[in-house]
Amino acid sequence: MNAQRSKTQTRLPQKNSIYALRVAMVVALATALAFVFACGGSEESEGTFFDSRGERVVETVVVEKLVEVEVEKEVTVGEVMEAVMMAESDAAAAPAAAATPASAAAAAPAMAEEFGESVDISLQPQTRIIVRNADMIVQSNDPVATVDVVGDLAVQRGGWVVSSNTSDHGFYHITIRIPAETLDTVIEQIEAIVDKVESVTSDSTDFTEEYIDLGARRTTVQETVEALTVLLKSENYDSVEELLAVQREITNWQSELERIDGRMSFISESAAFSRLSVNVNRSPMPMRVDVGEDIHTGIGVGRKYTARFFPPEGYDYHGFEITWDFGDGSDLQTVYTGLRTQDEEGLLSVPVRHTYFSDEFSPHVVTVSVRAFSDRGLAEGEDQLWANVSELPLIDAFITASEYDVEEGQPVTLTASFNHPETLRNVQYEWDFRDGSKAVTGTVSAGETSVEIDHVFERYRPESYRVVFEIRGDSDAGEVEEIREVYISVYPAPAVESSDFDAGGTATNATNLLITVITFAGTAAIWLGITSPIWIIAGAIIYAIVRFVNRQDRKRQHVVYVPGSRAENEDAPEQQRSSTGE
Repeated sequence: MNAQRSKTQTRLPQKNSIYALRVAMVVALATALAFVFACGGSEESEGTFFDSRGERVVETVVVEKLVEVEVEKEVTVGEVMEAVMMAESDAAAAPAAAATPASAAAAAPAMAEEFGESVDISLQPQTRIIVRNADMIVQSNDPVATVDVVGDLAVQRGGWVVSSNTSDHGFYHITIRIPAETLDTVIEQIEAIVDKVESVTSDSTDFTEEYIDLGARRTTVQETVEALTVLLKSENYDSVEELLAVQREITNWQSELERIDGRMSFISESAAFSRLSVNVNRSPMPMRVDVGEDIHTGIGVGRKYTARFFPPEGYDYHGFEITWDFGDGSDLQTVYTGLRTQDEEGLLSVPVRHTYFSDEFSPHVVTVSVRAFSDRGLAEGEDQLWANVSELPLIDAFITASEYDVEEGQPVTLTASFNHPETLRNVQYEWDFRDGSKAVTGTVSAGETSVEIDHVFERYRPESYRVVFEIRGDSDAGEVEEIREVYISVYPAPAVESSDFDAGGTATNATNLLITVITFAGTAAIWLGITSPIWIIAGAIIYAIVRFVNRQDRKRQHVVYVPGSRAENEDAPEQQRSSTGE
């Protein structure tokens, strides 16, 4: 087979620099084609095999074609894979022999002879490159000591401390690198030395595909660097620029090679050594909380709840968190303020209000949790009480009056009747007559079901008086009250007769009349003053009209005469006087 191959050799001129540069370009192009072929010219197939003990083993079959400059027959990847599959099926059909990678490898020479080309078929178990990392959040009474212990564990396991941070403000952190196979063991050891593990999270990343691609690229880049190095040493260059051009090309490919080596080294180291980050919180300091005694409340009755808590002394607290859980499935209620009270220790939480709407699951467990934050850590505590929920006893009351229309100054009798449940205690009542008099209160004795009172309305008024009766009492479910109203109309007393003359009353009436007259006169004067322009204009118009009429009358009555005979002249004044007299 080798005897029949024709070998060709390419010789580069020694003196023609332009031809040398062309050859360098051809080499670079060939290198790029080789890189593409190396990345895409290999195929992976996963097969399932069984070892000698019958256990299942997943193997990765890597099929690579060895390319030569001269081949007698072109072999496609599909044909090679078909041959591999035929070899695997033949090995699986044999009942006495177990299918192993060696059986497929044994078929390689026969397959190479069949295709007339050098074909390298290797069935190798592919080790997965898995990078595992983990994060932990734990609590410890001595966070600084815990951080030191975690660092010692890393060194003992062959790892190292990446970073650590310890402060006196409640923040403690350490990051370590340990062999990947010891990660689970170290996590268990840390869990054993801390007070509480809040969370543990881990993640795994498969870098196998990237690592294989990097390996193929590295081979291609390495060959390119070597080819350019040989070219640099074997050529005689006419100018420095040509030499520097090849040198720059070598430098660029060498940088790419170093970048690939760095990435592969990072993946290998990350897969070999897992990263473990541990946040250590100081364990909360205990704090006493007092929510009080168990309570009884009624359905639909709103009630306020408070708790007193006692943070450890000697710390600068900058915040509180008081959370109430009333045990009936309602939303949690949280307040953030603690109040100091006079002559009492500790702090009192801001009241919260809650109403139970059913007694189905009574009694309910009421839980209050208090957290106090300081510059040195956290203090927390909680307390509970039982809330017994039941129906409130009802009071039904009504009011009657001896008269609903009464004369002023005359007494009226009011009676309030009501039921008196046996579960009620400290039953009180109150009458409010809304006439300016003081409310009347009293206590209802056991078994008593009515209250009677006499009252006098001293003054008449057009509106009716609204009399309010309120009765209230205490029960296990809470306070019970009932309010009822009644309206009393008060009419004035009869007028005083003439025989019963009252000087004081007469003077009062006269004074009232005088005030009325003066008020009317003042009001009229004000109106006249306001409308005076209208009256002035109207008077001027009337005056002008009257004067005009008088002038017209005078003109009609005026007589004009001509001097004539003496007799006529003597009679003229008489006529004029007579006309004027008329």
